[in-house]
Amino acid sequence: MINPTFDSSITSDPNAATIESGVDQAILRLEMSISTPIRVNIDFKEVSSGLGSSTAFLNEIPYSQYRADLVNDATSANDATALASLPMTPTNPVNGNPDVMLTLPNLRAVGETRLGNNGGDLIAPSP
Repeated sequence: MINPTFDSSITSDPNAATIESGVDQAILRLEMSISTPIRVNIDFKEVSSGLGSSTAFLNEIPYSQYRADLVNDATSANDATALASLPMTPTNPVNGNPDVMLTLPNLRAVGETRLGNNGGDLIAPSP
């Protein structure tokens, strides 16, 4: 479930209804293609120049814990195929570090809730 929060730069805009409706329609399309029931908070703000940007909050957990979480959350043949390609090592196979950096929604998707929440999961300025 994606929860949008609109900054006053949007809610006070003369086109606020159109902007919010566009965001809501995009969210609906995304939610129809995501099957993992997690909550994602996105803060929307207008910017005065440029095309916009986004920022996600990241947390790190040990790779071994992340792999164990993926195993515990596996429910399909696709999950099993993906897990078969992940080595059972104490370090991240991508860069050799002992930890992996993940966004809060990705952590929640595999059952990690102990890290808390830093407010919005993603900050996305409106174009």
